[in-house]
Amino acid sequence: MNIPEEKVFSNLDNVVDELESIDLGDGNKLEDILKDLECPFTWNLDEMETSRNMIHYLDSFLSLIPDDMVEEGIEEIFTTSCFIKNITLSYFLTMNGQNVQATEIIDNLKKTCCIRFEETESEKLIPAIRHVLSATEIFIFLRSNKTIREKQNFVEDARLNMKSFSNMTNEEKACIHGMKSSVFGFFGLGGNLKALNEAKAALGLDSQEAEWWFISGKLMGRIRRIIKSDIDEEEIKMIEKAVELDNENLIYKVFLADVIREYTSAIFRKTKNQVDLNTYELEKDIDNLYQKALDLYLYCIEKLPSCIKSLSRCAIGLVKLPKKYSSKYFNIAEEAIIMSLELHPNCPYVHHIAGMIYHKKRTFQVTE
Repeated sequence: MNIPEEKVFSNLDNVVDELESIDLGDGNKLEDILKDLECPFTWNLDEMETSRNMIHYLDSFLSLIPDDMVEEGIEEIFTTSCFIKNITLSYFLTMNGQNVQATEIIDNLKKTCCIRFEETESEKLIPAIRHVLSATEIFIFLRSNKTIREKQNFVEDARLNMKSFSNMTNEEKACIHGMKSSVFGFFGLGGNLKALNEAKAALGLDSQEAEWWFISGKLMGRIRRIIKSDIDEEEIKMIEKAVELDNENLIYKVFLADVIREYTSAIFRKTKNQVDLNTYELEKDIDNLYQKALDLYLYCIEKLPSCIKSLSRCAIGLVKLPKKYSSKYFNIAEEAIIMSLELHPNCPYVHHIAGMIYHKKRTFQVTE
């Protein structure tokens, strides 16, 4: 997509001329209908602070996913993430006056993404996906140069294909909060703090959904790294609960390996110079935790041979383990990152991880 330089976003206060005068014929004004819609246009993104050019950032990320990889299902695990990024990009394009490009994104999602969700995602996610997609489409259309009558007819037709937020089940509402959480996560510390609140709101509505436990733990880790605070056991428990609820999800296990490794390293740094009667037991506990992280990394590398992001994450996580645990398996990490580079040679993230791994390799060789 050819994206021109981002302009200053306009305010949504006057999203459509004569808003209050549009009567949908069932006793509702258009203004009232819009208040029940959930999508980036109603999530106050204009209040979020970011140093990023969001159009460039989102478009660059999406351009890194080759069409053939999506068609083959290699990136299937990230389908929800791609949907969120596309929806958010359509918002920023619309606010930038690029309605045509925004509409193209929505049309493409309607043709492809919804079909894949129906085939691969849980049933309760479908109404939320359709709602956010239709709500976004409504706002894009309302910002066009169409007549009031055309806008009214469009909204009436769109409402036929969507379930209102107020009529959703708790599980479906949780999906909306989960999507809001993912969008807020693009916006630095302030956005991630709001994202964590939304993830916990989803968790409160549907505590049996592993994804809400996972997102909550993931955001805790992200916030912790931004503010450079100590790791909290609650973060680990969140990821562990996600794995407990969905033991087949290898992405959760990759993150669990990371958080165990980071937690164990923090314990080691705090206690390495302390003299304690229980030193032996502590060393044993640390050894067991590092071994658990190592086992998870090795298992996930074996089971996720085509997922470049997870392969890269496992590879760098493995070599960040103390040399005692990682040196024997360094070749496996190296093979994983080479495979990631072969799958996606133009991905900056993979090249960044590869550089870190080879720097670590040189460090190992110098100390041997």
